[in-house]
Amino acid sequence: MGTREWATLFWLAVLLVFCLTHSELRQSLGNILKQLGNSKLLVPLLTYMVIIAGLTWVVDRLGYWDPSLIGAVGFWFFFTGFGLFIQSMDAIQKPGFFRKRIVELIGAGAFFEFFLNIRTFSIPVEIVLQLGLAVLVMLQVVSASKDEFKPVHRAINVVLLGVLLWLVVATALYLASHWHELNPHDVVASFLVPVWLTVAALPYLYLVALVGTYESVFLRMRSQVDTPASWAAKLGVIVQLRGHPRRLSEFRGMWPRRAGEAASFRGAQQVVRDYEADRDQQAADEVA
Repeated sequence: MGTREWATLFWLAVLLVFCLTHSELRQSLGNILKQLGNSKLLVPLLTYMVIIAGLTWVVDRLGYWDPSLIGAVGFWFFFTGFGLFIQSMDAIQKPGFFRKRIVELIGAGAFFEFFLNIRTFSIPVEIVLQLGLAVLVMLQVVSASKDEFKPVHRAINVVLLGVLLWLVVATALYLASHWHELNPHDVVASFLVPVWLTVAALPYLYLVALVGTYESVFLRMRSQVDTPASWAAKLGVIVQLRGHPRRLSEFRGMWPRRAGEAASFRGAQQVVRDYEADRDQQAADEVA
């Protein structure tokens, strides 16, 4: 790992110690860990980690792996991959969620971030730099919330722009003077780590979101807590809604229970037709 990663780990350790020394934060952290320990979340998460490990093994077999990339994989998982996993739980309800992740991955922003990471500083400088940027970003968010803070907001934007320009110039000068020391293979491999990890992980995350959507619909179809809907009714809902994840996630209110109470394939289909007719009528009334 580079000095930037070590500096990040340092601040994470400081944050962890701060949370553990305050009872309310410690309790909140414990609740988060309990939620992660839930089998409905833990099993998909462990499977996700196994898939990432498998992808790393495949890349190694293809000859594109280097032990120096272990840090990059770890940081991708904790700062990107885990976030994608959590977001995937309701990704079906967000139009273009997976397409946007791909665009972000291959966009100019991702390349710019990679460019800045080519040049890192000593650990003390990185520690101070990350703290300063974190404070500036937080102040920027707060100052943007009220009109009375606009002068401060503009000043902070100027400071952030200045820091960014300094990083760009420092990186460019470093590349100009150390170009011969860079290994093109290592540079390309480092850039591609988040690309192949994200692209390969998205199908699994889509599957997790899909399964979660079906499970949610089936739970809403129960007439009683301990009485699941029949598989014929479940299949009728899926077929009538054409198995479209977003349409399934929008199937709410009294309609899922009615479909479950229908208890038959055709009965559930009819309930869905009634739901669609009611939805269309409400939409027409709103337009009128």
